[in-house]
Amino acid sequence: LRKKHNDTVADMTESVENLQRAKTKLEKEKNSLRVEVDDLASNVEQVTKQKVQAEKMNKQLEDQYADANQRLEENARVAQELGSLKTRLTAENNDLQRQLEESEGVANQLSRTKSMLTQQMEEVKRQLEEETKGKNGLAHQLRATQSDCDALRESLEEEQEAKSEIQR
Repeated sequence: LRKKHNDTVADMTESVENLQRAKTKLEKEKNSLRVEVDDLASNVEQVTKQKVQAEKMNKQLEDQYADANQRLEENARVAQELGSLKTRLTAENNDLQRQLEESEGVANQLSRTKSMLTQQMEEVKRQLEEETKGKNGLAHQLRATQSDCDALRESLEEEQEAKSEIQR
């Protein structure tokens, strides 16, 4: 009985030692797993922070993208307005150039007309001067002829008086 008891105690002691070794081993594994869990928790925390930062960065990039698209649309609208303005100004410029060419043509025609009228005016002045000289010459001849006529009348009257006296 004693031997059985000793064998049982030895078996139990061995079981206790085995259990203690197993417990020690399990505690080591538990501590190892706890360190690993702490590392994983730390990693999860870092990943969560990185995720929050990435989401924040993503939001900023989305906002920048939306702003860039809005500016792009505004620039496209401005470019279209400028294109329309360029087309309208080009048409106005062409119209003004055509008007300028027409005005230059009219100015050239007026210049030729002025030159022609100036020549005609000079000719008319020259003719007027000649006519004035001729008129003055004729007026002088007329006065001389009138003078001669008056002198001939007087002479005729004197001769008629003299003839009348002779006939009397």
